[in-house]
Amino acid sequence: IKTGVGAELRVGMNSYYFFPSSFYISGAYGFNSYELQLPEAFITETPTGTVDYGQRLLINFGLLFDFEF
Repeated sequence: IKTGVGAELRVGMNSYYFFPSSFYISGAYGFNSYELQLPEAFITETPTGTVDYGQRLLINFGLLFDFEF
């Protein structure tokens, strides 16, 4: 079982009186750490071909436009 915590803040607004928009910022942190062995077809920066996941803070943000037709 993998555990973690995350949160997201989303703000809805209208840009220039016409464009329905929303801005979001989200963050997540994984408590567990694990390695994933990738197939040899993948190109990785490590010579072992593994990728480490967990115990890192991930931050994402974006701008969305919501048009309904």
